[in-house]
Amino acid sequence: MKSAGDILVGLDAGTSVIKAVAFDLAGNSLAQASVQNETIVRSRGAAEQDIVAVWGGACTCLRNLADKVPELRRRTIGLGVTAQGDGLWPLGRGGESTRNALIWLDGRSGGIVQALRDSGADRSIFRHTGTALSTSLQSAQLAWLKARGDARLDSLEVILHCKDWLYYCLTAVRATDRCEAVNSFGDLRTGTYSPEVLHLLGVEDLRRLLPEIIDGSRLHHPLTRDAGEATGLIPGTPVVLAPPDYVATSLAMGLVDPRDGIGCTIVGSAGVHMAVLDDPQRILGRDPCGYCVYAPVAGTYVRMISHMTGAISIDWLVENVSILGRTLFGTALEFSEIVRRLDAEAANSTPAGILFHPFMAASGERAPFIDPNARAQFIGLSQSTSFADILRAIYEGLGFAARDCYDEMDGLPRKIHVSGGASKSPLLMSILASMLGAPVAVLSNVEAGARGAALIAGASTGAFASLVDEARKWQSGLDAVELAPDPSLKAVYERAFPTYRKSYQRMHETWRELASLGR
Repeated sequence: MKSAGDILVGLDAGTSVIKAVAFDLAGNSLAQASVQNETIVRSRGAAEQDIVAVWGGACTCLRNLADKVPELRRRTIGLGVTAQGDGLWPLGRGGESTRNALIWLDGRSGGIVQALRDSGADRSIFRHTGTALSTSLQSAQLAWLKARGDARLDSLEVILHCKDWLYYCLTAVRATDRCEAVNSFGDLRTGTYSPEVLHLLGVEDLRRLLPEIIDGSRLHHPLTRDAGEATGLIPGTPVVLAPPDYVATSLAMGLVDPRDGIGCTIVGSAGVHMAVLDDPQRILGRDPCGYCVYAPVAGTYVRMISHMTGAISIDWLVENVSILGRTLFGTALEFSEIVRRLDAEAANSTPAGILFHPFMAASGERAPFIDPNARAQFIGLSQSTSFADILRAIYEGLGFAARDCYDEMDGLPRKIHVSGGASKSPLLMSILASMLGAPVAVLSNVEAGARGAALIAGASTGAFASLVDEARKWQSGLDAVELAPDPSLKAVYERAFPTYRKSYQRMHETWRELASLGR
């Protein structure tokens, strides 16, 4: 039965920020609350998060949101839950957490991935899952834990993803959605776990750890009494398991019909590029690359190709400029001020004067190629190169990487909807439009992951009759700034793109040699 409430809440636990947002039924954001999410980075490519701390952060967000929205408890129709994709979130006996989660940035399964690639098993896995095997995936991480004889496997009852962990904390239900179940261990044709994939990964004996698969757009569970006390919401409130953040984001940004010809780019921690299609068969027959996963709209699929690092590359430069200022002068500008000043100077730098390959992740790269040893590099530096030139090269590197990813799809979209923290840079957006040769619409006040989760919660609870219609309405109501390609820049980037691609293709042997030196 449809609730008498008038608010949908989206909870999005990202890699760096956990956010809760309240929306009215027209898609207007009423208020939001957020807390920082800490990643524990260790040697040898380890990247983990404390799962208890993530649950605590989610509770804090929801309680703080209630302080901002009058009578949020009574007015909430449903709570949609999404989070960072991939990773392995372990749950022990009796529902107890067992150490930290391995998140999507963890690269320690690189050896497993390489061995499966060398044997050709990764191609067979891709033909089932539609997702190219990489160190980000739960499947590779589980195979790594087994290969190293990790003692925690004996005490595990289930392995979840981040959103699934939060769903369990909220409802006591151990489940995952079709998207993440299939892209790790399943078959895209059936939407179920695949015994052959488990065999190819060498983890068939661990089938017991895989949770039930549910469709959050059709099924939800009530908030438990304990979770109600922790979050401030009313026990019994419907809780909806949405897909991972990138899929929820695609819905919020208007990717609902392949005939629209719209692409979606998120310049966040990673660089994410998506389109929607209605037939995955042509993807399954190709060389492994990116993801093809179930979309929230029945009969459609999200094609996602994502390079490992996006705005992280910008953060790296700005943080080191700040450190340099503190070291030399005892003081440093704020992050935003450094970006503003460098951005202004970079606008006057020579386009494609130097090249940057944005492979900054310690776990290597996953798209449009897979190489756990891949590393970033600048090409063409000279004594006249400035920090502003370097920032422009980073922007252009992200643009080249976007072009590289879209080229792996079936042609460039006629228009690209863009969000993410780095989309606030007009220079970067101008570069992106010119690089892709298509207009980009920069959507503001999106809160896209939470927005998509809230939309799915509306469909699941009966607040919406049509998910497609509501997604279109919610997206069309967003403020957007549209930038057209600059013809002169487009010409420069067309000439430079083959050099960008050819130069990194020649680096694989060097990356392997660096890895053997322990770099």
